[in-house]
Amino acid sequence: MSYDWESRRRASTERFGRSQTMNAYGNFLQNQNSARSFQDLTKQYAAAVPQLMSAYGKRGLAGPNVQSGIQRRALQEFASNRAQTFGDLMQDRDQNNFQFQSGRMDDLNFFNSEMAGIEFDKASQMSQDAQALLRYRYGG
Repeated sequence: MSYDWESRRRASTERFGRSQTMNAYGNFLQNQNSARSFQDLTKQYAAAVPQLMSAYGKRGLAGPNVQSGIQRRALQEFASNRAQTFGDLMQDRDQNNFQFQSGRMDDLNFFNSEMAGIEFDKASQMSQDAQALLRYRYGG
């Protein structure tokens, strides 16, 4: 009897490789989008500080020798919002990376299970073939 175990192994390996490549590319794109979002937010916040300070300066609440609690509280809130926004972005990026790693492990577990199944089928078929040969040889 002839069985093509190698083609099953090759097909499984190719499927695993394609899956890993697609997942890695998806993760790359997500990380690229995260980096772009970080850059955009950095620019937005950098541009907003002069506008914010100018608005308080026009109202006489900011400038040299001016101690304004309103302006200080607004800057603290601005900094807090900035930290929260960046923290949210970092959390999203970390979740994406965790999902990517989890997907890689799932793919690897499936691949290993598939390989073990092929080896089990191969060993089982070899055992059945050996039994058939022994029966044929001894006329049973």
